[in-house]
Amino acid sequence: MSINKRVAQYLRLKDITLRQLSAMSGVSGSTISRFCNGGAISSNHLQHILQVCDDLSLDWLFYGKGPMLKSEAGTEAIPGEDTLLMEALAEKDRVISERDKVISERDQTIRELLRHVRDR
Repeated sequence: MSINKRVAQYLRLKDITLRQLSAMSGVSGSTISRFCNGGAISSNHLQHILQVCDDLSLDWLFYGKGPMLKSEAGTEAIPGEDTLLMEALAEKDRVISERDKVISERDQTIRELLRHVRDR
């Protein structure tokens, strides 16, 4: 999942509208909207947004690891349903990737066997 989608997911969880985030961060609503829909954003604008979203875990935002929200202490994260869902989806993606690799290897073996039979 991209940073853009994670920011949008955070805003949904916190029930923050683009207009509210714009007012709080000083970043234009169109810039935030474009970013949340997959567009680029400057590091300066992202920094302004992150200053407002101070409970957002940067590990989760940038790497998709751990819980979305930090605790009040700012170091420990609070696991939530979204985090558990993200971890389950990541595990599902890993399993699918492994299965795709096995299927690809089997397909290659079948192609080689068919070539061998044709060459006889």
